[in-house]
Amino acid sequence: MKDIGLASGDRESIGGLEANPSAKTPFQLDRQAALASASKSIARRSHRLLRLYGAFCRRDLSAHFHRIRLLGRLPEIDGPIVLCLNHPSWWDVEVYGWMGTTIFADRFCFAPMDAPNLTRYSILERFGAFAVHPNSNAGAYAFLSMAELVLQNPKGLLMIAVEGRYRDVRERPVQPRPGLAHLARRAPGAMFVPLALEYAFWSERRPNLLMSFGEPISGSELAACKPAAATARIAEALETTMTALAEAGRSRDPARFSILLKGRDGMSGVIDLWRRVNALASGSRFQKAHRHDA
Repeated sequence: MKDIGLASGDRESIGGLEANPSAKTPFQLDRQAALASASKSIARRSHRLLRLYGAFCRRDLSAHFHRIRLLGRLPEIDGPIVLCLNHPSWWDVEVYGWMGTTIFADRFCFAPMDAPNLTRYSILERFGAFAVHPNSNAGAYAFLSMAELVLQNPKGLLMIAVEGRYRDVRERPVQPRPGLAHLARRAPGAMFVPLALEYAFWSERRPNLLMSFGEPISGSELAACKPAAATARIAEALETTMTALAEAGRSRDPARFSILLKGRDGMSGVIDLWRRVNALASGSRFQKAHRHDA
């Protein structure tokens, strides 16, 4: 297997195996084959279908959540971005689709997904998902080639659940897969931005989706570190962002957040009908939300 961008003496584990340039696997790819495969994955993405999927995600999230709330500000970054996210819920997939057509509508968005899951949900390839094969050198090499190709575009954006599996937001420490550190060496011009997600019930029937972007880290800064140190730096940044979001979420103070998407108010059909009748009988205004400041 050809060199995948590791400095001599830094050939640490990628995806659970040693990044040994002499290792041979049944799935061995050279650079040209990996880039050709990545180009095919990019070609499968349909902007028109992504827009339709984004509209579906917006509608579905509005139906199932009370609000999508942002702590802090949206990132203002020129150049390619790697979003480094936690992965607390199945809903994350729809959040990706919604973000890719709203917050990052002007971006060229892609997201890696474990190959077995993408085989089950192959339609997601049309929306920008691409297959990764964890725990193999060939899979790591293919992922890095695809990511590098996406991030060559100044509007390129990767959404990566850095731990590669579902984890409760309270679990610590954050443990990113080591491939991110090697990605920084392939794309030193990209900005690595932590993004924390949390799903929280407050005072309404439906939950809130809370989100917060952390301080960006330049790819060149990470590339200058040894892989283990770069991975630790990403973990620290995401963990700090998650902790700040958890503290704000526990306060249940809507004033600390801005609203990115308004979902449905109300408690339930029967209760809301009774409340509406009472409001009509008393001549008062019917307030569907449980709290006026929600």
